[in-house]
Amino acid sequence: MSKLMDDNIEYAKLLSSVNIANTGLKRQLSPSQVAEYIERLIEEEGFETTLMLLPIGKKIISDFRILLTFPESVQNLIIWGASKDGALGFSVCVFIGPLKKPEDRELLCKEAAEKSLSVEEIKEIVGLVNKQDKSLIDTIETITKSRPKITHSYMVVISFLRDIQTKIKELAKNTNQSMEDFVIMNMDKKFQISGITTVAFKGENIILEMNKQQYENYKSKIKENNLEFNKITEFLVS
Repeated sequence: MSKLMDDNIEYAKLLSSVNIANTGLKRQLSPSQVAEYIERLIEEEGFETTLMLLPIGKKIISDFRILLTFPESVQNLIIWGASKDGALGFSVCVFIGPLKKPEDRELLCKEAAEKSLSVEEIKEIVGLVNKQDKSLIDTIETITKSRPKITHSYMVVISFLRDIQTKIKELAKNTNQSMEDFVIMNMDKKFQISGITTVAFKGENIILEMNKQQYENYKSKIKENNLEFNKITEFLVS
């Protein structure tokens, strides 16, 4: 077999796969294939010459070579970019590499693909397992459970005309409540929406913050009672 440097086509594939920044070009080799080509180049030309031949530094070369320490079944799953659809992102694999036990590395690759673990999560998991000798499975569970939960809220604006303002103020006073608490109580009573915590009065509008379920209940009641925008607060205090 000829040397990689003598094969212009294959050498060009390697160069185009490690140096495409701002070119708009598609990488011709997978990360694992790049690793194999780099290893071949080192064997044929030596490490120092390889450094001169490739437009990447020692750290990146080391990152690629880490991929070759994984089982072939894992190498075949490694893709450019972020992990997705059961495949592993290149950066994720690089940070899995420092795990001491081969079986842990293979397991973390599997879990990273299935759970779409981020680079930061991988770094934290590997650090805890290596430094504190923690169980890998327990550590993964701890890290994934601590992920921030994303919630969506809906800001609902209701007409709050002057005569209704006066009525709510009087009713709230008669029941020793603030206007906000009165609105919250009546949203539960008239719309069967409990748990609202944010109410604000802005000019001739009431602004309510609702979660998804509260908002769905609100829309259902509006439709059920055929309420127009300027009639909602009338229904609320009726």
